[in-house]
Amino acid sequence: MNRILLSALILSLTGCAGAGKYPSLNPRPIEAKAEGLLAEPAATEAPLAPATAEARSKVDAALSLAQGGVSAFDAALPATRSAAKAAGASGSESWINAQMAVSALEQHRGPVKSALADLGELLRATMTSPPGEDLARVQEAIRTVEAMDALQDEAMTALLRSLNR
Repeated sequence: MNRILLSALILSLTGCAGAGKYPSLNPRPIEAKAEGLLAEPAATEAPLAPATAEARSKVDAALSLAQGGVSAFDAALPATRSAAKAAGASGSESWINAQMAVSALEQHRGPVKSALADLGELLRATMTSPPGEDLARVQEAIRTVEAMDALQDEAMTALLRSLNR
């Protein structure tokens, strides 16, 4: 019985709208013309600020410092490798000499590490200023110095591994 009453109620409500002219739900002509106006405008890239002389000089100084450290490291590396090859058992005189040579070689890594620190500081300063060519230059310099550091790290790891055999 309840179902019959519910069905009758629903059917009676569907006929409640009176006769008349109602607006169509189809797009109006003005809406068809304005379709492009409703879309978000394409983002335009702001022109990059030109490179500053200060940033350029800091990047060049850091790269020069790193290159100097690489040259010193590369000059000392063959002698350190020879000492490591000649090292005897752990604790022997030749092993101690090789360890000292490796420690001296480690000091030649300082300029590359300092250059990375300088470039990191410059990167932080560059990122807080408006976008410019300086950012790309600093990031490229960081990648270059990180590659130098990775090569030195690889050489040091190989030397230490040979001493700890």
